[in-house]
Amino acid sequence: MRRRLVALGSVAAAFVLAGSTLAAGTISVKALGAFGVGDQVGYASGHTFDMQAAPGSLVLTVLVRVPPGGAFPWHYHTAGLSVTVTQGSLTVQDAGTCDTQAFAAGNGFVEEAGVIHQAFNTGSTLAVLYVTYMGIPAGSPPDVFEPASYDPC
Repeated sequence: MRRRLVALGSVAAAFVLAGSTLAAGTISVKALGAFGVGDQVGYASGHTFDMQAAPGSLVLTVLVRVPPGGAFPWHYHTAGLSVTVTQGSLTVQDAGTCDTQAFAAGNGFVEEAGVIHQAFNTGSTLAVLYVTYMGIPAGSPPDVFEPASYDPC
């Protein structure tokens, strides 16, 4: 286990030192954002998130821009994902508890597949998100929307 951690640390150091004399050619790395995983609405306190990417599945990263007042209706994802908010804020509401939680620029969250929620931009500025889906099953859409009549809250 220790060798594995050392190897991961070495890879991370290589990215940090990119563009230095250790790298061949000019390599630049720009962090889009990072966040510590915390407790989130819809999950028990201290929940450990589980994501898997099976052979044949798809890992997809998308840039999402949500204007002020914009909303994603009730939906779930066919794969676990991570969301990094780089501008503005996004509020997420869980269908099971009806609780909401806001995530501002510089923060983010993770979700497991199948958890129904909605999200919206209640702020006055554009919200910009980077979303990475981990293991969308082959032939499946990344997002599944509930019927317009669905309203658990």
